[in-house]
Amino acid sequence: MRVTLCALNSKFIHSTLAVWYLDSSIKNDCECCVIEGTINEKTEALIDRIEKSKPDLVAFSTYIWNKTLVLEIAKAIKERTGAKVLLGGPEVSYNADSIFKENPCVDYVISGEGEKPLLELCRHLKNGEKAMDEIEGLCYKNSEGVVIKQPFVSQKDPPNPYTEEYLKTLNGRIVYIETSR
Repeated sequence: MRVTLCALNSKFIHSTLAVWYLDSSIKNDCECCVIEGTINEKTEALIDRIEKSKPDLVAFSTYIWNKTLVLEIAKAIKERTGAKVLLGGPEVSYNADSIFKENPCVDYVISGEGEKPLLELCRHLKNGEKAMDEIEGLCYKNSEGVVIKQPFVSQKDPPNPYTEEYLKTLNGRIVYIETSR
């Protein structure tokens, strides 16, 4: 299974750490690709980059500054590739129900911390491991409607995102450090 993790930063010099935490949590179980872009790039170029990664699942880190663009790109990716679309981050964790109702292209929303729920979702999609209703923090749609879960908060330390790949991609850029965890 191929997972593409997308971060749409506010400027080129910025780099969000969130997708690299997610990458560290799933890379032993899935083929994973991180795509970072900015909200100032041409939308079609961002869509093309994501499409070229040939994703089965595309996960977007969603913030106030990129939500509109994320939803536009998610819709295009769903139409072009049929890939599953997952949103996570502070701008969608608290309102998954309205995200699903207003955006039929969205398949999943992670509420709370994403490392463990994303790993368990990937394992579920890859080989049926653990039922979806057992995945903490995973909100999703099923034949009966929308399933909303309480935000997931881990009692464990998150995986180390400071991989060689991550450090190479920085190349002088500024890292966003989220302190709300």
